[in-house]
Amino acid sequence: MRGGFRPSKPVSLIMILVMIGFLVLLYKVNLVVTEMFEGMEGVSASFVGLFQFTLLLIAAFAIALLVYNVINLRRPDGLPVDVFHVQGRREGLGREDRLRELDALHRKGLIDEKEHRTRKQEILREI
Repeated sequence: MRGGFRPSKPVSLIMILVMIGFLVLLYKVNLVVTEMFEGMEGVSASFVGLFQFTLLLIAAFAIALLVYNVINLRRPDGLPVDVFHVQGRREGLGREDRLRELDALHRKGLIDEKEHRTRKQEILREI
């Protein structure tokens, strides 16, 4: 059985706000450091360029996280990401989540109608 991780909608909203703030902070740091090194003697242009390139890489990562959380926030079922594989029954999921996951597997054609019915009855019997 496959395991996964998907942040909740409120967590995605918080992450969006944090990433926007982080990107604004990176921009301001870039402005301050560039201005600071502009008038200094002995500081090579390659050092400033390397610093700006590093900030650009960090910003790209922050933008990727921002996009991931925006997609997760806008999709009705969130954005699933497989993180690990688990053998056996999934203890962490509630009945509704397990039924949704079962329906998704059936819609994707990964399990047939008989398997879907059997597993659904097992889940519903636990109520």
